[in-house]
Amino acid sequence: MVIRKALRKLLRRKKRTKTLEKEEVDKHKVLRSWEDIYGELSEHPLTQAKIINEQLLHSTNDALNEINNKLDILDERVGSLERKRPVVRRKDDKLPLVVIPRANLSNQEEQIVQLIEAQNEVDAKTVAQKFNISRSNSSLKLNKLHNWGFLAKRLDEKSVFFRIK
Repeated sequence: MVIRKALRKLLRRKKRTKTLEKEEVDKHKVLRSWEDIYGELSEHPLTQAKIINEQLLHSTNDALNEINNKLDILDERVGSLERKRPVVRRKDDKLPLVVIPRANLSNQEEQIVQLIEAQNEVDAKTVAQKFNISRSNSSLKLNKLHNWGFLAKRLDEKSVFFRIK
């Protein structure tokens, strides 16, 4: 009787190990089949194109994020520069007039300002003759200096006279 029980136990163990081994073999077969399918899919041209497209998308997104970060930094720097500029408002205009420091003027613009300081008032014709440039060019330069806040305008019939503010 004891021998029968021991034999039965051994048979049950053998059956269990065989079923376990069979299950493991089945698992390995499933894994092998998945690996084969994966290998076939990864070699397929459409799959390779999809992988390349995903890589391009990621690198493009990274580049765009980097550009966005640089633009944010640039916005901060421009904002800090704008806060440092002195602003003067015109009487007739609601837009702010930015006053440019004299150090940013070109040599010719600096000479025009010195001429106006010496003569009190000048028109475009006088500046054109003095600097040997066209009247339209001198008018452009005078209006530029006016817009920057250096000069004031006075209209006298057809002529426009400029003076230092």
